[in-house]
Amino acid sequence: WHLCSVCEKAAHFLCYTCTYSLCKGCIRQSDFLCVRANKGLCVNCMRLVMLIENKDANKEN
Repeated sequence: WHLCSVCEKAAHFLCYTCTYSLCKGCIRQSDFLCVRANKGLCVNCMRLVMLIENKDANKEN
């Protein structure tokens, strides 16, 4: 059972890496990347993932 991080209604979309979650109404006004069905990454976690990916890509070159 999760609550929306914006309006505290029942959440439908969940972030994989943190407790951020959104209801169907708030997802329209938020930046949230859906990866699989109703799970994805919030803006903060997406930035962290991109930093890690870019760091690993730079090591390979």
